[in-house]
Amino acid sequence: MSFHTTALDRARYQLETQGRFPGGALAGDISDSWLRSLSHGLDPLGRAAKLMLTPDRMRETTQRHEELIRFARPELELLFDQIAGSHFMIALGSPDGVVLDTLSDTDFAATEAGRTVVPGSVWTEELRGTNALGLCIATRRLAQVYGGEHFLRDHSGVSCISAPIFDGRGNLAGVLDASSCTAARQQHTAALVQMSASNIENCLLHAAHDTRVVLQFHPRGEYLGTLSVGMLVLEEDFRIHAVNRRGEMFLTGFPELIGENFDRIFEQRFEDVAHRLAQGETLRLRDRMGSAVSVRAVANRASFALAGRLRSWAPDPEPTRAAPAAPSRNPFKDVVIEDAELRRRLAALPRAARRLTPISIHGETGTGKEVVARLAHAASEREGPFVVLDGRMLREADFSAAFFGAGEEAPGLLERASGGSLFLDEVTALPLPAQATLARVLDSGEYRHPASGALLRCDVFVVAASGEGTSDLPFWLCRFPCNRALI
Repeated sequence: MSFHTTALDRARYQLETQGRFPGGALAGDISDSWLRSLSHGLDPLGRAAKLMLTPDRMRETTQRHEELIRFARPELELLFDQIAGSHFMIALGSPDGVVLDTLSDTDFAATEAGRTVVPGSVWTEELRGTNALGLCIATRRLAQVYGGEHFLRDHSGVSCISAPIFDGRGNLAGVLDASSCTAARQQHTAALVQMSASNIENCLLHAAHDTRVVLQFHPRGEYLGTLSVGMLVLEEDFRIHAVNRRGEMFLTGFPELIGENFDRIFEQRFEDVAHRLAQGETLRLRDRMGSAVSVRAVANRASFALAGRLRSWAPDPEPTRAAPAAPSRNPFKDVVIEDAELRRRLAALPRAARRLTPISIHGETGTGKEVVARLAHAASEREGPFVVLDGRMLREADFSAAFFGAGEEAPGLLERASGGSLFLDEVTALPLPAQATLARVLDSGEYRHPASGALLRCDVFVVAASGEGTSDLPFWLCRFPCNRALI
């Protein structure tokens, strides 16, 4: 460490006095960035150009990156809670270096850096020399810039770590950054920033492709639904439209994935496995490099349209006499449903509940939405409790503690409902940050403990109900317009 410090000091001295520095004194990315900063005509002892977007341009920028900001905000809050200590901030940047959103502790906000890294400020290498956000944009990979590694001496009191967020098509969608005073540097921050960036990337990929078939895959089936899952998005002709970075890692060896046919990547044609994937099955497929992965389809509009085309929603066949089906519970045995149309709509409920697919129930007040939710819980045959939350009763400031808990003495809803069902009544009344956080948990199947930061599996069957309006939450499969009362 002393050698590195001495080499850095020597490089800085020559940079500031001679406008050059010795090769090999710095890490490759930092050295390259210093050279680019010199080529931009920046003075290492000068002041950075404090470019701020005008209110109109900032409004246009935030509108253009609305989806990124929406899905990133819960990750910013979670990352902020995970980084212990003080004198730090979390920032979200656009692909062209504009700071879109920040979370800062009081100590850091009072510093010069805290007053400079604000929404609307621009942090490209051209304007501010070597900095993590600008370096990440230039290299499209994790960037770490500590103290004196910044090109401008004015920034030497800060350490920054930035991770790229991609759109699945090879384009940069944004940058996630964690900055702190140099003395507060934390070794584990880089891993946390990368995990959060990956989760934002997966959420963006899922949200942007509701009308395309999305596949999750992993060499180990138990990791499906976690942050480490690979994701493939398919065109209508089953060519690959997008792939996340984890998916690229799992499919290393293929020269090009975007635009390639499914059956040029895997040994099976998609047409041959589509029926089972649309039914919700997890399949074990082998790619043409010889590696086996577990694959399942993400439940979205496209997968259900595909299922409809393949008639996958036909009633289950009657069990044969040679292999009688095991008896299952009848969730309707204590309920009288007088309306034939409503009874027909509810016929698919047990099958959906047994698959633990999140269910959305729509209907006016008094039409029996909670009754349907309890029927879904009974049909799921889960032994855990039935936990209820009225979205109208949850304030924005309380949602994190409500969902994830506030320590061992105050478990959250996800922990209390573990092994059972969570019924979210009036889900559209939930604060938008709570909806975004819940969407991430439903998509990944896991969440981080607020105190320890440990990644926990979310073993909860979610049922939601709303009267009017719609929600951005990923509830699929069964939408029961309960316009007739249950008696």
